Amino acid sequence: MQTKNSYFLDLTPLRELMLSRTFWFSLSIVFSILYSILFLQIAFGSEYSIQDDARRSIVWMMRFSDSELFPDDFLMNYYQWATPSALASLYKLMSMVGINAILFNKLVPIALGLISTIYCYRVSLQILPVPLAGFISTLFLNQNLWLKDDLGSGTPRGFLYPLFLAFIYYLLRSSTIPCLLSLILLAFFYPPSVLVASGVLVLRLFSWNNQRLRLTTDRKEIVFCIVSLLVVFLILLTYLFKSSDYGAMVSLAEARNLSEFGQDGKIGFFHREPLTFWTCNDYSGFFPRDWCIFNPFKRKFFLLPPQILLGLALPIILYYRSHFSLVERITSARFILPQILLSSLAFYLISHAVLFKLYLPQRYTEHSLRIVFAIAGGIALSMLIDKLLEWGGKKTIASGITIIIFLLLQVAMIYSYLPILYFNRTRSLLLTGLMVIQVLGLVYFVGRDRKKTLPAREVCLSRVFLTYIMLIVIAVSALLYPLSLKKYYFFPKVSYITGKEPELYQFLAKQPKDSLVASLSLEGDNIPSFALRPVFVHRDSLEPYNLLFYEKLRQRYIDLIEAQYSPDLTAVQNFIQKNNIRFWLLDRSAFSPDYPIDKVGLQSFGSVTSDAVERLQAGTPLVLSQLSKSCSVVESKNIILLDASCILDAKNPVR
Repeated sequence: MQTKNSYFLDLTPLRELMLSRTFWFSLSIVFSILYSILFLQIAFGSEYSIQDDARRSIVWMMRFSDSELFPDDFLMNYYQWATPSALASLYKLMSMVGINAILFNKLVPIALGLISTIYCYRVSLQILPVPLAGFISTLFLNQNLWLKDDLGSGTPRGFLYPLFLAFIYYLLRSSTIPCLLSLILLAFFYPPSVLVASGVLVLRLFSWNNQRLRLTTDRKEIVFCIVSLLVVFLILLTYLFKSSDYGAMVSLAEARNLSEFGQDGKIGFFHREPLTFWTCNDYSGFFPRDWCIFNPFKRKFFLLPPQILLGLALPIILYYRSHFSLVERITSARFILPQILLSSLAFYLISHAVLFKLYLPQRYTEHSLRIVFAIAGGIALSMLIDKLLEWGGKKTIASGITIIIFLLLQVAMIYSYLPILYFNRTRSLLLTGLMVIQVLGLVYFVGRDRKKTLPAREVCLSRVFLTYIMLIVIAVSALLYPLSLKKYYFFPKVSYITGKEPELYQFLAKQPKDSLVASLSLEGDNIPSFALRPVFVHRDSLEPYNLLFYEKLRQRYIDLIEAQYSPDLTAVQNFIQKNNIRFWLLDRSAFSPDYPIDKVGLQSFGSVTSDAVERLQAGTPLVLSQLSKSCSVVESKNIILLDASCILDAKNPVR
């Protein structure tokens, strides 16, 4: 019978706990729910709140609950055209059971996170059947997902994670029908990822044997690959021949001539710094933007999160397989990870070669990298923990030395998380160096197993005590890592917009459903979401991917700027009548000389914007400025809402 002390010194139960499927799977679900609760606190923290991308991709679906909303609206019709049919069908189904699109958009991320967690856990166990590895993989995945707003957006990119992981899981299980079904759903929800999945199918037909590339002789695999590729091809054809009133995708030559694609533009695709362009730049870079820390060198500074470095350590651990007992349990399913990376890299390069024909290059790498490195990092860390526990039961010099070194590195790593918040060059370099040393040093020392033994009385307590301390440090580092980035990435990052003008929304919501609001104010972008009324222009939609749509919207902005800053009453009235404007929303500071009209996303309109700025600075009497008091129907500290009919009835207000 063991005493309390002997039980404490026996690390065998901890190694056995690593194999408890129920415990680690349950813990995986718990953390997924925990992160979802943090998300829900933000999503339902205000009566007027909505995810940023949902303002475009989701709000139009409120038509499913009320078909009279946004009648023949130019912007909403475009959003409807751009939304994948599968996503629209799902939201329509929810509307039929009484859950409107905006509410469902706040609830669906919970389900997406749980499904992603379940499939990530299962994929990890297909590679290494150790439940601890599954838990760590899901923990890393959830942290990666909630450091970006993909999952919380409830848009197509939020659905790709559960669908892609489901595809990988069923592919590894050779479950033909579920695998094909998940592939079809992936094609309908997020086409870029289905190309990566198709590349994986092709790569799995080949193997490297005896220094030669060989094609599989398994007829079943070949037939399944051909059928899957054919199905994907037919689905993608529907996108290719999809009718459009909004113009073709912008070409490379056209994009180079548009200021929005320049480094300082709204999209910022063509970055002047080549290293940034190919690594961390939004849309063009290979790596997810949230893997990069901003600007210690007056340029973007590349830095990987700790779990990513653990993923990079996995090949090293596999190379020193004789020193890690868990490597014997790893299966041939591990090859799925490099296959995903190769497929992603291939389509990333192809997308760059045919720029914008396959949309944006980063779409082919950022999502798959998060998945691959979460799983690889979880497997690597579980192997290192197992080696640590194995050492804890030995009387070797190597174990004590390694534990002390790793302990010091872990403490230094946790302490150095804080400098990230201050973007200090020296500390950021220190953090990077510590993390690299942590992984390389750990693998090196763990791989060595010296045979010199120490007396038991000198080893037992110190060895086991340090082992427990080290496990605690590892757990704290893994679990609390997102908190160290909270002020930098706002974990969980969900990009929710909170409306600050409830009186405005309530007033407009009572107006006829076709009441069109003209506004250059950023608050105008919130009106469709919170008042369910159409707007003449929408700032976030000024992205020139479909040029015909962009030119029409751009012309709307030009007409609106000219009218808002016009000294001619007739011109303003003609604008209202031509576009059937019912209300005009103004920032209270819209006519002050320092109003940043040329610095809030409208600087690309050339002379129209500069003319408006000149009139403001010259103090030219403007029509709307003179009518802002007599025609006001709603006022607050920041905005003024004008009744367009009042403007139409006005007579020569400018003197």
